[in-house]
Amino acid sequence: MLTGNKTRALSEWAFFTSLAILFVLAGLYVPFLGLLATVVFPLPLILLVLRLDTRYAGLSLAVVGTSLFILVPGQTPALLMLLPAGLLGVLYGLLFKNQVSPGISIFAGLAGAAVLTLLSALLIDVITGIKLFTLDQDSRLFVEQWLEANSSVNVFSDLPPEMQGNLNQNVTSLFELFIPGQYIVASASGAVLSYFAARTVLRRMQYELPPVPAFSRVYVPWYVIWGLISGLGMTLAGDFLSIPLVGKIGKNILFVLFYFHLVLGASVAAYFFRSIKLARPFKLALLALVLVYLPFSVSVFLMLGVIDPLINMRQLPEAKE
Repeated sequence: MLTGNKTRALSEWAFFTSLAILFVLAGLYVPFLGLLATVVFPLPLILLVLRLDTRYAGLSLAVVGTSLFILVPGQTPALLMLLPAGLLGVLYGLLFKNQVSPGISIFAGLAGAAVLTLLSALLIDVITGIKLFTLDQDSRLFVEQWLEANSSVNVFSDLPPEMQGNLNQNVTSLFELFIPGQYIVASASGAVLSYFAARTVLRRMQYELPPVPAFSRVYVPWYVIWGLISGLGMTLAGDFLSIPLVGKIGKNILFVLFYFHLVLGASVAAYFFRSIKLARPFKLALLALVLVYLPFSVSVFLMLGVIDPLINMRQLPEAKE
C-alpha cells in the first residue's frame, strides 16, 4: 500500500511539473498567452502543496527552472521573471492548505509578489547585466516615436517653450522613474488574478475554501496610512536633500499606493452605490456620469480610499476589530 501511495505521489508530481513547464513554454512562444501563462503558472504548484506537500512543490519548481534553462537558453531574463510566480504558487498553496482567510491571503500575495519581483530584477542584473529599471534602446525609440506622433497633432502645443525644448528628455526620465512601480503593480495584479483563478479551480475540485467578502466590503486597517507618510517623506527628503535614490523610492511608493487606494476607494463607492435608494434608470445614469467624467471620478475614488481606513466611513463591524 505504501508503494502504491508513493507511485501515485510521483505520478501526480510528474503530471503537475509537466503542466507547469507547458504553461511557461506557451507564455514564451505564444506572445498573446504571456499574461495568461503568468497567471496560471502557480496553479500546478498550489495543487502540489495541497495534494502532496511543499517538498514536492519545491522540487517541481527546481525541475521546471532547470528544464527550461536547457530548453530555452536564450530566455534567461524571462525565466527569472517567472520565478516569483512559482514561489507565489508555493505560498498560496500553504495559505489554502491552512484555510487562511481570503483577505490575509491576498495581502500576503500582494506583498510577496512585490518583494519577489524586486529580488528577481536584482538577480537578473547580477546574472545577465540587464538593468530592468532603465529603458533600453528599443524602449527609448518607442518613447521618441510616441512623442513625435503626439507632437504632430499639437498635443503639446500649450506647453511653455522651455518645456518643449527638453520634452524628450523629461518624458523619458519620467517613464524611467516609475519603472519599479510599474513592475510591482503588474506583479501584484497578476498575484490577485492567480489567487482567484486558483479559487475557481479548487472549487471545481470540491475543495472547501473560506468565503470571499463582497468587493463593497473590502477594507484595510488604519495603519496603512504609514505607507503614504513614508512615500511622501522619502519624496520630500530626496528632493530637498538632493538624494535621488531616496526620492525615487518615495515616488514609486506613492505610484504603487495610488492604485491601491484607488481600488479601495472604488470599493467604498460601490458600497454607497448599493446602499442608496434610487430607481434603476437613475443608477444607470449615475454610472454613465462616472464614466463620462472619469478624471473627476478617479479623484473622488482616490480621496475615499485614503480617508476610509482612518474613519471607517462604511461603519463596517469587521473594520473595528
